[in-house]
Amino acid sequence: MNDLSCGSGLCPRSGHLGAASSANTSVVGASLFAARARSHRGVWLAFGLLIAAGNALAAPKACEDLKSEIEAKIQAQGVTSYTLEIITAEEAKSQDPAMIVGSCNFGRMKIIYQKNDR
Repeated sequence: MNDLSCGSGLCPRSGHLGAASSANTSVVGASLFAARARSHRGVWLAFGLLIAAGNALAAPKACEDLKSEIEAKIQAQGVTSYTLEIITAEEAKSQDPAMIVGSCNFGRMKIIYQKNDR
């Protein structure tokens, strides 16, 4: 007797449920899944709201605002002679990667830093 011949109930050799019983358990399983889904609705709603809030907080800054923040940090380190320039991402590919200190406009613009010699 193979596992496929056990059409009703528990198969004596394999311990698996037969076709008739598995049809009944799939209906029960589906209703249990639906009940669980309903009970977890609030959890999924909270999860969705957290994702939406995270995306809002990760919104990119305007290039001029970011440049001002970077300037403040540079000046706080005592550097007085430097250049900060906003360039396109395409132009930044020809620059030394160490010069790139910021990215804005969804990555389409880069801010480069160059310390000037006195």
